[in-house]
Amino acid sequence: MKLTDHLYFYRGVEILPVFGLTSGNSCIIKGNTLTLTDPGTAPGFQTRNVKRCMRTDGLAPEAITQIFITHAHQDHSPAAAHFYHNKNAKVLCHEKEIPFLQSPSTFYKDEIRAFGYASIFEPPEFIVDASVYLLFGDTPSIQAPTAVRDGDIIDESAGARVIALPGHRPGEIGIYLEKDSALVTGDIINWRRYEIPSLNMPLSDLDQTVESLIKIKSLSIDVMTNGHEKFVRGQDRIRKWIDDVIGWCEWAKETTQKVVSERNNRVSLVKLGLDLTNGNKDIPPYEIIFIAHTVLKSIGYSGKVFL
Repeated sequence: MKLTDHLYFYRGVEILPVFGLTSGNSCIIKGNTLTLTDPGTAPGFQTRNVKRCMRTDGLAPEAITQIFITHAHQDHSPAAAHFYHNKNAKVLCHEKEIPFLQSPSTFYKDEIRAFGYASIFEPPEFIVDASVYLLFGDTPSIQAPTAVRDGDIIDESAGARVIALPGHRPGEIGIYLEKDSALVTGDIINWRRYEIPSLNMPLSDLDQTVESLIKIKSLSIDVMTNGHEKFVRGQDRIRKWIDDVIGWCEWAKETTQKVVSERNNRVSLVKLGLDLTNGNKDIPPYEIIFIAHTVLKSIGYSGKVFL
């Protein structure tokens, strides 16, 4: 689907919808290069979908010369290996994401270790590797991705430049197309969750998320694509959405501080997570624990926790 002069959007394919597992959305940026963002999962569900939709839009998949990874989670990046190995397309990502493209199951291990409260539950590496394989299939490594930084121009004709958007992942990045007043993002926020940002992994960071949202708000944006679900049109609508997410972040920190005080430094991650998500049915049950963990981290909490 063509959104602007230089931007095409292709919604992610559902894989195990009961568990909330989908391939991330993909975009094509057409300028003096053809850039594919977030090609999706390794088995190729989204790859086949994108190729079919590109041809419908009059674009040639074999003309893709750049693959841009917003972040190296398994629902966004592994299919890059298909283009990298077979089409010799250049893979672009933040330097912090390179280790996870080179060793795809590494990020799960790092996330588990970052969730310090649950170190006692850390599974053996072979269990993690097996789980990743069962969910996402064989994930080839990418040995030579190219690191890009905030402000780098990746397509001059399209006016496409890199914008750093950490929060969901430390190395998350997006693409701002100033000529089109358009922004391509990963998972920092998603419309379906609305005001609750994607603080759903142990390495997520609430304060970085707020800083990234303030950066987004400073841009002129008429259309914004997200890592999952729908894209969003309308500058006023986008700005209100961002304000509402920042408002939730402030409220979450205040609420968590109050909970910590009332419960004598002994906090249930499940109970706090339920309080913070306020019954939002689009938040999978396992994520409420990580959201609670992330907000506790943001207020500097070092007391006792239990599930």
